[in-house]
Amino acid sequence: MSVASLAWTLAWPRPVLLAECEPRGSDFQVGYAHARAGGGRDLLAVHMNSKRGAAMDTAGREQVLQLGIEESKWLLLGIPEPQQAAAIDWTRLGRTLSSLDGVDVIADCGAVSSVSAPRPVWAAADLVLLLLRSTATSVRAAQLVIPRLRTDLNELGMGADRLAAVVIGPGRPYSLGEVKAALRPASVVEGPEIPVVPVIATLPWDEGTAEFLSTGVPRRRGFAGSKLATQAEKSAAVLIQEAQRLKAEASAAHSFAPRPVFAGVHDLMGETR
Repeated sequence: MSVASLAWTLAWPRPVLLAECEPRGSDFQVGYAHARAGGGRDLLAVHMNSKRGAAMDTAGREQVLQLGIEESKWLLLGIPEPQQAAAIDWTRLGRTLSSLDGVDVIADCGAVSSVSAPRPVWAAADLVLLLLRSTATSVRAAQLVIPRLRTDLNELGMGADRLAAVVIGPGRPYSLGEVKAALRPASVVEGPEIPVVPVIATLPWDEGTAEFLSTGVPRRRGFAGSKLATQAEKSAAVLIQEAQRLKAEASAAHSFAPRPVFAGVHDLMGETR
């Protein structure tokens, strides 16, 4: 999901922190943020400093990187190596990210099927996004992980209604309508449109811009003005509106509701990275 989460972060209209919670190791450290990575400023450092007694929110703020010249966009790099994922207190991290004040949080959680998947992070989110491509393999993988996500959100989070889908590259080869139909229960395929997971946004298939966001290697055209940037900006508004709706419903039972947290997970290893 790295490309999509970074695209949303760069297009986000409000202060935002992108937290790389990918248990298979950081993509950004060797990709988009490679020039600024290093020095131990990452999620592992947050974990180590919090174990030494620092509050996790304080430890997190000390480790974030500013994204370019933007003063209201930050990046918390993920763990350097996959074997370090088991050491992270994902439950505590999820609570911390969901309680940060004055900033929205986008948590890139990687593949749902990862052994050390950060389940408590997506369970703590106001809105959980399942990203998939419009291919048969990607749709099938999404169908297989939806039950796990719904169970996590019902048992650990605030309900399965927090789960929504985003389709990357509709029409390659299947249409958006066909993907939506495939995410409905088999029992209602011929009946009313009652999706298991509603598709609330799409992102275009923009290989050139995606390569730039993946590698950070300069190119003639960067992110600004690209098809991906335009659609990321439009869909960001949709995501914020949906998170605010869910938060407003939850606030009836809670006296305090922090800024929205968006957890993104993708369905198939390598499909949307």
